[in-house]
Amino acid sequence: MGTKTIVTRSEREAEVERLIALRESAVYELSGLPDVRWVGVGIRERGGELTGELVFRVYVDRKRLLSELPKSRIVPRSVVGVPTDVVETLLARPTCWDKGTRPVIGGIEVASSPFDEMQNMVGTIGCLVTARDGKQAILSNHHVLARALGDKRIFQPHYDTCLGFTCNRIGTVLPGFHNHHEHDDGLEYWLDCAIAELDSDVGSNNRVRRVTNVAVEGPIDVPLPSGTEGIVRVNAEGKIVAIHNEEGELVDTTSIAASAPALPGTIVWKVGNKTDLTAGIVVEVVGMGLAARDSVTPDFRNVLMVRPLAGAKVDREVVFSDFGDSGSVIVDLSNRVVGLLAGSCFRQLEGGGTEEAEVTYGCRIEPVISALGVTINPSPEPIEPAGGAAEVDEAEPVDLGERLSALEARLLTTASGARFLGLLHRHAVEVYELVSRCRAVTVVWHRHRGPAFAALLARALCDPNTPMPQEVDGVPLERMLVAMKEVLVRHGSPVLRASVEKDGDWLLDLVCSCMGVGDFLSRLDDASASTDART
Repeated sequence: MGTKTIVTRSEREAEVERLIALRESAVYELSGLPDVRWVGVGIRERGGELTGELVFRVYVDRKRLLSELPKSRIVPRSVVGVPTDVVETLLARPTCWDKGTRPVIGGIEVASSPFDEMQNMVGTIGCLVTARDGKQAILSNHHVLARALGDKRIFQPHYDTCLGFTCNRIGTVLPGFHNHHEHDDGLEYWLDCAIAELDSDVGSNNRVRRVTNVAVEGPIDVPLPSGTEGIVRVNAEGKIVAIHNEEGELVDTTSIAASAPALPGTIVWKVGNKTDLTAGIVVEVVGMGLAARDSVTPDFRNVLMVRPLAGAKVDREVVFSDFGDSGSVIVDLSNRVVGLLAGSCFRQLEGGGTEEAEVTYGCRIEPVISALGVTINPSPEPIEPAGGAAEVDEAEPVDLGERLSALEARLLTTASGARFLGLLHRHAVEVYELVSRCRAVTVVWHRHRGPAFAALLARALCDPNTPMPQEVDGVPLERMLVAMKEVLVRHGSPVLRASVEKDGDWLLDLVCSCMGVGDFLSRLDDASASTDART
């Protein structure tokens, strides 16, 4: 029968379910082959590239040419009507690796010691969960949170006058799992998971740390394997500036929404303490790895395996994770947690030594949730940075920080928006310092009602129905901006001066012609569209 042509997500889910149901029969048929260590369900690899085809992935210690093997040791091209792909077994290792963050959110550092210099197991807070007793807790790996000598305190290490034992503490770790655990479906899954209940005086936010990367020259779409839907856009350095789901909608990488099973061939992302925001492709949902080459049985069974797409590089190679990312949650394009990142894989070379395999392994989230008895806390609904549709409840003041974060994410989706944001990131600190410390700039700023314009702009950002300020006390917005442009050219650094001379007129025209935040975003979209049309 073979595998079917996959078109939609529901078809992919059905096909994965069919292959998992046939897997036991496949294992039985392959049990007579001495080289076969494991049979998984995932994506076929050919020449190091993912083809998009769902197959049985047959794990062996070392791949050989067919001419080197007797017929009794050759893996058939298909088993129980499903194509096979022979893959080498990889060795697995944890990815453990600076500073305290309040309120506690996902994607930040966590460790069992308050001191940076004493760390040997520093990892990442995956997300916030609710424990069986209703208390708030953080989810991470057992090898990150567990500690010898019975000390259950958990910290976010950073330097402080109290040496860290008081201000750095965030909670207490509870018993977790670092072994195989039988799930409701009858399979034994490798689990490396634990939670730490937060101390009562430690605040938390059900979000993941925002990672902002700017594409000044315009974003680049990362090539995807056949059959994989979605968009991953990066800048010239390979850092992710935007991720879009299968419908083309922007993915909010600060938000999570419950959990779901992982699907081979789909895009996932994570925010880790070491490599920040990265994206990858799920290649295996019931994979395996070894802790040592001489292992008799698989040490990591029924694990999730991810190949990197973009976001970070180690030794010039793209990676999904690195040391310090252990405990990050692996999230799909619908913001659902599908796994808990546990480590990376490497292969042992025949002549000795090892090399990175560019594969990350993790625990599937369903058995993690069941074993720990936790519920993943969903993030609050994002505040849309668009005008006209949203209504602001006066009893619930809008968080300006949330509004700015949403606006920043929206700006990164277009070339003109990224250009605007890049200017802010490069020069905001210097402009602030000039306004605060350079008398000539301070006089121009106050004489032209700069503080009042700034306050009205903040109000417009919080309320989409509030227009952009065009005049204050008889001073037009354009006059204030022109005066600031001239004084910054005279007193700014050479880099700031060059940017003002190059982009000043563009910014003036853009800001002065806008009636509100929604209009501002629309004009940036139009500018990007016209640029694309010219190119």
